[in-house]
Amino acid sequence: MFKNMKIIHYLNTLIYTACLLLIIGSYCLYSNGDLYGGYIIISMIVLGILQPFLAFIILLSIDWSNKKKKKNIIYYWSSVIVFFIITYIAAHMQIDFVLKILSYIPICIATYFVYVTYLIQKQ
Repeated sequence: MFKNMKIIHYLNTLIYTACLLLIIGSYCLYSNGDLYGGYIIISMIVLGILQPFLAFIILLSIDWSNKKKKKNIIYYWSSVIVFFIITYIAAHMQIDFVLKILSYIPICIATYFVYVTYLIQKQ
């Protein structure tokens, strides 16, 4: 197993927390989100690139005999793949309502991945 799993967890949690604080701060302080809107998008892009990269590292380094770790990683990758497929279909069919609903799902997937990295580094 990757010896520095705590580093992966702390890096993931740091980027996730910064992204979440920008989102919450923007909505609480400014109802239209104009001030921090660009930073929110940038932080979500960084989070969206970092988490699958870290998940790929974990995928290559976990002990596959541990069923809990295996199940959690499979759930994460399944949710990411299903999200991209649904988003792709909704974008090509130009279903705006579905795209607005889908904009909330990445932060939910990111929250689950923080939980997964916590469980893996704890064991």
